[in-house]
Amino acid sequence: MSHRAYSLESLLFIVSPMLETMLRQAMNHAYALRSVAITLDLEKLAPHRLEVRPAVPVQSKDLLLKPLHLKLRAEPPQAGILGVSLNAEPAIPQVSQRGLFQAQFPEPDKLDLLIARLKAIVGEENMGSPAFANSFCDDAFVMVPFQPSAGGKSPAQPVVVRSALRRFRPAQQARVVAHDMVPALLFWRGERLELKNVSGPWQSSGYWWDGRRWDANEWDAVIAHPPQALRLRHEPEPGTWYVAGQYD
Repeated sequence: MSHRAYSLESLLFIVSPMLETMLRQAMNHAYALRSVAITLDLEKLAPHRLEVRPAVPVQSKDLLLKPLHLKLRAEPPQAGILGVSLNAEPAIPQVSQRGLFQAQFPEPDKLDLLIARLKAIVGEENMGSPAFANSFCDDAFVMVPFQPSAGGKSPAQPVVVRSALRRFRPAQQARVVAHDMVPALLFWRGERLELKNVSGPWQSSGYWWDGRRWDANEWDAVIAHPPQALRLRHEPEPGTWYVAGQYD
């Protein structure tokens, strides 16, 4: 066993009863723990602070200690440890009532061990739930902490029939002939297609401030034969045309 692994095991040996005491105090007041933060006072360095935040509040020491172990192994202290302190955030436990004949699923808090192991492999910034980014860039998203539902059904929403844009990933390169700056002919998939009812362009751009600049103009167009509606995309800088998607 390496010295670092031995030191980590010694640290967890000290942290375990501290965590157990905090959990007992929380449970005595009918609470669970929403998060636990460990602060290590280091020799000649700034304090080293790490936090584990389960998907749902938990009342199990193992469901907090194991993620903490994995996080410490991924981000170990870089100097000798002079002191250890724990801080916890209490929360009301989440309880979900399942139907008598509903299939049994794993408890949401059991996912935390899996999530912690995946974070140790792929990196914390690459693990979670995707969410839309505040950007007009196609397919732009960010990762946010995974927060499973405690159960229950969402209220029924009225069904609205509308056209949906099915985007091609990646967009399919094509050739376009324009008349008066408006797309008129499309050469795509080996066919020559006449464009009707062309709407646009919708111009968008972004990230010009950090070297990841992108710029695009998009049109919607209808093709009579075979009947279909397409989303066309033109990137002015390389001068390339794409069929970005198709309306269903």
